[in-house]
Amino acid sequence: GLNARFRFYRYSVGDYFKPHTDGAWPGSAVIDDQLITDAYSDRYSQLSFVLFLSDGFDGGRTEFFVDRDQPQQPARDPNRANIVQVATPIGAAICFPHGLHPLHCLHSSETITHGTKYIVRTDILCAL
Repeated sequence: GLNARFRFYRYSVGDYFKPHTDGAWPGSAVIDDQLITDAYSDRYSQLSFVLFLSDGFDGGRTEFFVDRDQPQQPARDPNRANIVQVATPIGAAICFPHGLHPLHCLHSSETITHGTKYIVRTDILCAL
């Protein structure tokens, strides 16, 4: 299922995200108006789930780092990688491995050069 912890991001002109991997998280839930950050002992996130909420901006493509010698594998070293840029229109979603998943993806974003980009990110929870 989806983690109940949603993160909303706004990227304005000049904003970008440096190369990184997303961390894995236990499943969250809101119980009695309180956020419980480890609500499920049998589920942990292994996939990032990102929804794109805006258009009308320039730049901001998501960049995935792919191993230069094994292009079917994610890169572990950004200096030995090819970058695959993914343009994501309003309403699009991307889902990719993160955390302890063996195919976790090093990724970044291009700099926003015009407009504002809005996204929401959460995690897909998997049984342990």
